[in-house]
Amino acid sequence: MKKNFKGSSLVEVMVIMIIVVSWVTWMYAIYWNSQKMSNNLDMKIQAIQIAREGIEAMTNIRDTNWKMLSTDNKNCWNTLNYDTNCVWNNTTTTDIKEASYIIYQDNTDYKWKLDEITLWNELRDYKTDTYRDDYKIFTTDSNGEWFYTQETTADTTKFTPFTREIIVTYFDSDKLWASYNPNIATDSNWEFMKITSKVMWVDSSREQPYSVEFETFLSNWKALN
Repeated sequence: MKKNFKGSSLVEVMVIMIIVVSWVTWMYAIYWNSQKMSNNLDMKIQAIQIAREGIEAMTNIRDTNWKMLSTDNKNCWNTLNYDTNCVWNNTTTTDIKEASYIIYQDNTDYKWKLDEITLWNELRDYKTDTYRDDYKIFTTDSNGEWFYTQETTADTTKFTPFTREIIVTYFDSDKLWASYNPNIATDSNWEFMKITSKVMWVDSSREQPYSVEFETFLSNWKALN
């Protein structure tokens, strides 16, 4: 009986091609996934830096208020953009109020400043164009070095995939300290401000946004001295 070596060779070639294609596909999948993980990690590191900067900047605003407006630590610790009208004024007209803000370093006096963003609650969603436009972050150059900014005068062509929202809320110190020290709890000079720095972004791997948040509490403890 005559053997069909030609047919056997063709089958062997097809098997080898299938193995090679499978191996190449597997290697490409590994490479693609490793690149995606690397990119995601890089984005998360940047987001953490941006969120942390928001917390540090808010702390700097409080401390700068103390330094610039030291004659009235009680009323000026949480003044919006260093408004001198806060001195001996116990109203809230100059305060950083409960709201959402963008935060940036002014390129004229190099101080951290806030701009309130007015949005309906239902519009505070990263998926909406309004949210992404209002809270977007740009990169800008300063003395040959680039840094993140939300300043409205920034070069809008240098946008990033990130947004940052600074959320400010206040709470009653009495409720916090009542069980610890009644004397402190009843001191009306001591106020607390909760700061949330929220950074969001998306990439091509999924539709849902990634999110990084940092929180801190700031107070006017110098008013107790």
